[in-house]
Amino acid sequence: MISVIIPVYNSEEYIEECIQSVLAQNYDDFELIIVDDGSTDDSYFICKKYAEQDDRVKLIKKKNAGVSSARYEGLKIAQGEYITFLDNDDVWLPDFLKFTIEIMNDETDIVVVSSDSVLSENIPSYIESLLYINQKIQIIEEYIGSQAAEEIIDFSRYKISKPLWGKLYRKEFLLNLHLELYANKIPVLFFEDVFALNIILINARKVKFSNEILYIQRILSASQSHSGKLSEFYFNQIDSYALLYTYMEEKSVSKILNKCLNDYDKCLQRIWYKLKHENINRDDILSICSRIDSRYNEYYKKFLHIDTGIIRKVNMFLFKNCRCIWEYTLGFFYFKIISICKRKLVFYSLHKQVFIN
Repeated sequence: MISVIIPVYNSEEYIEECIQSVLAQNYDDFELIIVDDGSTDDSYFICKKYAEQDDRVKLIKKKNAGVSSARYEGLKIAQGEYITFLDNDDVWLPDFLKFTIEIMNDETDIVVVSSDSVLSENIPSYIESLLYINQKIQIIEEYIGSQAAEEIIDFSRYKISKPLWGKLYRKEFLLNLHLELYANKIPVLFFEDVFALNIILINARKVKFSNEILYIQRILSASQSHSGKLSEFYFNQIDSYALLYTYMEEKSVSKILNKCLNDYDKCLQRIWYKLKHENINRDDILSICSRIDSRYNEYYKKFLHIDTGIIRKVNMFLFKNCRCIWEYTLGFFYFKIISICKRKLVFYSLHKQVFIN
């Protein structure tokens, strides 16, 4: 049996479509575990309706503690041999469960399918285009865990997602990783995409990747994940990247180490700049900035060894040694111009998305 876990928080507009995409699967041996993470809208009552109508649907209500906590609560009660995660505003194509379970075998711990990001209003027509297309040649590639962790960094052949969703996991394998041990250090991220996926992949015996697009990520122009606004998610990254780097250093995975450092440098600069320029009212701003400075000083020499250009190295030097100059030159240029343009380009490309006929 497969246990499907959906963490839910204030998704009354989309949760019904999400649930229906699970119940419409061409595979019946599953349970659907919905974890309401303290929603303040009607999400819980919508989910309750489905739990009352279908014995396969289980509903948990808990205090708000973030998506990691919600996923872990679902994992603790899961009865299936396999686990998969679905975000509360995303949808599956009907073959998601059937396809992933069929290519899972005794030596495989993770199956990864391709996914696509689609603007909310375009999802129905996009799914229709996928359902009626003459499928391309199906490609399934298999890697041992360490290779898979490195491959997913720069996969260009498939539309492989970095988050935890879009994948089928062996439950025993997930539980044996004991990711909950990180909950006190990074409560928002201990079972979340930025931190957990690399640890999960590198410990897998074998991972299978497929070019089949079976997961649709709903994109909302106002969504927090694409707005660039700071949240506890970002503040947890001050420590999560350091934990991930230490873990991967012990595993001696060079490509992941370089990627981790590259992202960590950008992450610390982003948080510091936005704290200064987004009128955020928090009592612990000075404490957060102090943590950023401490981490940057600790990792500065490692950042300098990242394979990057001279401008990036100058950027690092100024951020560490001449913060005021950096703030009104390279910092301003990147966070007030470049990053905004990048987000606009992403949404422009989504609006111009051409569906397959």
